[in-house]
Amino acid sequence: MYLLIFCFLSIGITLTTVSIYKVIQEIKREESRIGKLQTFLLIIFDILIENPISGTAIAFLFGMASLAAGLIFLLLVMFDMAV
Repeated sequence: MYLLIFCFLSIGITLTTVSIYKVIQEIKREESRIGKLQTFLLIIFDILIENPISGTAIAFLFGMASLAAGLIFLLLVMFDMAV
């Protein structure tokens, strides 16, 4: 059970941070504040509307789901509930 919790949490943290890191690096390349805002909005538009199956979106969604599962299992173990 502890291995399952560790796997969920480590996969979730890895996928979430890698996808967020990619977005931050794209935003840092821009020089002006308007360019940074425009890049951020284009990334959000790309993830939500144009290409929801992109690597960034999939990694972020799987990462968040893994984090949630890991935290739920951790709480179940902490409060001594049967799984």
